[in-house]
Amino acid sequence: MTYDVPVAISGAGPVGLSLGLGLARLGVRSVIYEKEAELPPHSRAGAVWQRSLEIFRSWGMLDELKAEGIVAASISPTDVDAQKTIFTLEFGALASETLEPSPVMVPQERTEAVLFAALERTGMSNVRFRHEVVGLAQNPDGVTLRVRDAGGTETEVRAAFAVGADGAHSAVRAALGLTLDGKTYPLRVMLADVVVDDARNDLPWPRFTLLRKEGLAGVLHFGRGLWRIIGPVPADVPDDVVLSEGAIAGLVRVLLGPGPYTQVWGSTFQIHARRARSFVVGRAILAGDSAHLNSPAGGQGMNTGISDAHNLAWKLAAILQDGAVAATLLASYEEERLSVFANDVERNTDAITRAMLLSPLAVRPYLIRIAGLLVAIPFVRARLLRTASMLGQRYRHSPILSGRGAALGARAPDPELACGGPATLVLHGTPPEFAGAAEAAHAVKTRSIDARAARRWRMRGAFAALVRPDGYVGWIAENPSAAGIDAGVRTALGRA
Repeated sequence: MTYDVPVAISGAGPVGLSLGLGLARLGVRSVIYEKEAELPPHSRAGAVWQRSLEIFRSWGMLDELKAEGIVAASISPTDVDAQKTIFTLEFGALASETLEPSPVMVPQERTEAVLFAALERTGMSNVRFRHEVVGLAQNPDGVTLRVRDAGGTETEVRAAFAVGADGAHSAVRAALGLTLDGKTYPLRVMLADVVVDDARNDLPWPRFTLLRKEGLAGVLHFGRGLWRIIGPVPADVPDDVVLSEGAIAGLVRVLLGPGPYTQVWGSTFQIHARRARSFVVGRAILAGDSAHLNSPAGGQGMNTGISDAHNLAWKLAAILQDGAVAATLLASYEEERLSVFANDVERNTDAITRAMLLSPLAVRPYLIRIAGLLVAIPFVRARLLRTASMLGQRYRHSPILSGRGAALGARAPDPELACGGPATLVLHGTPPEFAGAAEAAHAVKTRSIDARAARRWRMRGAFAALVRPDGYVGWIAENPSAAGIDAGVRTALGRA
């Protein structure tokens, strides 16, 4: 099969743009089809967590993103009814394990704009607006997409792989006969973005209040002068009432205090916990909201999709450029990303949603106080930081994981390697000739580390470990032989 492009992507949201950029950084061309005429002016996500920042750092566009938002050294959840800060979470505690300890609060549309600009600079991807994927067929050698332009003309595009990053109503997922299975929560949520230009921008946040009828409403600072109000919508109240000038003015007054403001956007939506039963069918792959949906509690949806793209990009590049085994690497993508979503993202966001949005109103003030007490416990605070930042996510089962060690399937203990980059073989106490042999046989970088650096890896003696291009440890072993290193590297990079 001859291809028009190696990888065709449906959807130019943060996940599609991230995948295009990740592929471009690895020398793989792509085309992205987006049915809208331009990038959206308003979007839901407002936080880029530390794991995503590590990825953006490896892609060379982190400084531009930081310039668009607020680098949050800490957050201080504040009960405005009691006029009390419940606790303060200092992100500096993560400085020993990541080069990016503080999240960036930034509107999703600015994140998308930065990704789009970085992708355009590569010259490796063509984003085609007003083009919609409306059908898909495939055989063992490739995928043929049917694409419709704004005038209604349909054309066929042949690609080695197709990726659906086209959201909850994914055309690619529908063409594969897959659905998002799970649950829809029995509540709607409203969002309203307001701009404030006075001393209220220095208030601690997030700020929340317990409304008598609706429940818990809050506000986040996620841009210079920009605040996002979030709250539940009563079943019997229409959207135009919830988003009316009077309703928003009342929430601003309660949450931020009296003073002028400008409302720039508002929306309501249902929240879900759903996922497709498969993320890969043949040479068609799902990523982001096309593959899974979670509650917005914790702000992990967009960030999970960015990690999907990071995980997938190096695997597609390895198949296309290095002859890696497609079936093995695609199976690893599905198993790794599906398990992280189900066991980490979905579980954590569901727990927050049930506690803060669905529990009896009378119970919620007590849950908030308990949260404050728990965060004061050092190991609870550390776990909360690693969960919120998404730095603690790890892969426990995968066809390309092998060996034994505390770091297996986790982000590399070395903060620089954890960001991602060329596959790197880390060596400690092994014969010097092992490094040269690995470089020659596998075209990987090698890094020999001393005893002090080795302590991060929690291994007892000499060891070797393969850090994949996405910054995760794919193989690790104590006292390995040259043959053991060869087998471990091959497996971790999908060449076995």
